[in-house]
Amino acid sequence: MNKQSQKNANLRWLAIKEQVYKKHSLDFQVIQRDGFICKICGLSCKNDFEIDHLIPKCKGGEDVLENLRMTCRKCNRLKGGK
Repeated sequence: MNKQSQKNANLRWLAIKEQVYKKHSLDFQVIQRDGFICKICGLSCKNDFEIDHLIPKCKGGEDVLENLRMTCRKCNRLKGGK
């Protein structure tokens, strides 16, 4: 691969990363803030996490950073829509 092809590939990769970041920026902010620690049980959930709403959407909760937290899948499933 020549230098121009490598440069084009890098630019495409950066554009893809930017699109993904914009689409999931709230999730990334929650991950960065909570650091892969379940906010219910306190254990690491790096490989098996979910983004949880403190106030569930079914009860009027919004998709805003203040209403989101990182949880392990087990804790989030046990909690349900409470």
